[in-house]
Amino acid sequence: MAERVKTHAPYNFVPFSNKVLLRYDSPDQLPPHNVWNSELKSGEIHVTLRAETPVLVSDGQEKYHARFVKGADGTYQIPGSTVRGLLRQTMQILGFGLIRACEDLEDYQIYFRDMASAKESSGAALKEYYQAVMKMKTEKVNGKSRMVPEAVQSGYLHRENGQYYILPTVAPVLRISRKHADAEQFGDTPARTVPVFYRDNGQTATALSRKEQAGWKRGVLLFTGKPVGKVSNSLYVFPEEDTTATALDIFEEDILSYTVDWEERRNSLGAYYDPAFWSLPDEGQSKPVFFVQHDSHIYFGMSRMLRIGYRFPLSHGLPQRQRELAAEQSLVLDYPHAVLGYADPDSAYRSRVSVGDFRLTAGGTELPGVRTVLGGPKASFYSGYAADGKHYNEEDFQLRGHKFYWLKETAKAAAPATDNEKVGITLHPLDKGSTFQGIIRYRNLHPDELGLLLWCIRLDPGCFHSLGMGKPYGYGRIAVTIDRLVEWDPSTLYTAAGLTGGGVEPKNLEQAVETYIRTYDNYAAAALHIKKPKKNPSVRSRDEIQDLLYLRSTLRSGSEVEYMALTDFKNCIGALPSVQELRPKAEEPPAPTAKPPMPPKKKRLW
Repeated sequence: MAERVKTHAPYNFVPFSNKVLLRYDSPDQLPPHNVWNSELKSGEIHVTLRAETPVLVSDGQEKYHARFVKGADGTYQIPGSTVRGLLRQTMQILGFGLIRACEDLEDYQIYFRDMASAKESSGAALKEYYQAVMKMKTEKVNGKSRMVPEAVQSGYLHRENGQYYILPTVAPVLRISRKHADAEQFGDTPARTVPVFYRDNGQTATALSRKEQAGWKRGVLLFTGKPVGKVSNSLYVFPEEDTTATALDIFEEDILSYTVDWEERRNSLGAYYDPAFWSLPDEGQSKPVFFVQHDSHIYFGMSRMLRIGYRFPLSHGLPQRQRELAAEQSLVLDYPHAVLGYADPDSAYRSRVSVGDFRLTAGGTELPGVRTVLGGPKASFYSGYAADGKHYNEEDFQLRGHKFYWLKETAKAAAPATDNEKVGITLHPLDKGSTFQGIIRYRNLHPDELGLLLWCIRLDPGCFHSLGMGKPYGYGRIAVTIDRLVEWDPSTLYTAAGLTGGGVEPKNLEQAVETYIRTYDNYAAAALHIKKPKKNPSVRSRDEIQDLLYLRSTLRSGSEVEYMALTDFKNCIGALPSVQELRPKAEEPPAPTAKPPMPPKKKRLW
């Protein structure tokens, strides 16, 4: 009996909040961009990013080698878009933002194929579900027993005018052994289709030919992926499509789910095949597919043992309050949308924060290349992505939340288990100590909005951000320092004094930053009706905030924060421990170093 393995991973999650903080009630309340409001805050935040472990923000120029991105002048730099993305994710948590399907969360069905889960493993129930959907049955063909998915049909997937549909074949698909004498003329290259003419006995194809023969039928010969042992030891002959049959339209959500599944497997497939074999047909084209209809969905693919979807899409696992607000037709103006902007079908609002590129100012030594595999975690690993050991077939499953990689003291990439150069990538990171500086500009922010922005940049003392490639192995741990906080006075900005330096800087930078952060904390704690701690209510008392700060300040090592081996997945037991289970009981948030003025009272929804 295979040894059971406790679920572990180099990442964990900050839970999605069941509270959403709405900063504005309507777009009319948003500060306009064509006016400099002297009562609001505008200025610059000068920031330094220092790599505490080797760091790599890839330029994306080479397929199997990743090198640090450079500016037009050849200087290493971290693009402003990279930093902006990091800040937005952090603002979603610290600002209690709404998780929007298809914007913050790809909303689709996860596909799976489970034929081998152990009886006592977490996948046992899914194995039964898969076999029930496929209607697995043992039958004898030509004197040999085999498992046959009775629910699976054959047809041709078409694309016309951007829409997809399937026309069934005139007869069921036929098998023929790869060792059949007529099959040898087509070679044994996997993952392809070939037009053929054939004869059959009603159960299998008995003869194949490239050329048309009198009385023979026309079809398509399908070579599936590379055969493993006795699995996929047959080729499949698809009869012609039934042009008189009613076309089966494929819903947009099923196309999305298939596309995401294909994209996630594209790199692993590309190590052995042309991934385009599994892609959707181009406009005006068609391809033979297996398909099964179940619960208002059509699942299709190039293997008879299809990958099918779990019962529920990912968005079903969001907290109830998040789902309620997402279902409303009105625009939800939370902090991320109000501060960083949005573009909806009916309206748009430009960001009030501009993030410039961060240019290298110290260090920058490129280390020798390190070959590794960057197979990112996937939501299909429900033991890691769903809470309480549940999977996406269970109606009450909950997504764990925002994914973050554990911070590590040192960086060490795992080497590929194969010499195949197409498997893996060679990283060329810059050494630790590499330092980048940049400017984040803000305009017309309320004090609480500026406080949240500063908190997202700096976090709390002792915390780090992480960015770039190789985060599962400890790369990209970044210490952030706010060097300057410049506030502009619109009334003097375009005067002679303003042109020569009209910005105002606080005498005590650290105290000023703390004051703004506390202003936000006070505002959010009151709007969310937070009561803890009694003397000084703070959003830091919320579990999701404590989890984020713990994940961003704790350095871990060992097998508990490494990927599981492929052989471990079907025998893993239990769910990934939550951050709340791992961290010690948090103490009450420290008192602020400066007492800020209370924000104006205004009704807020949450």
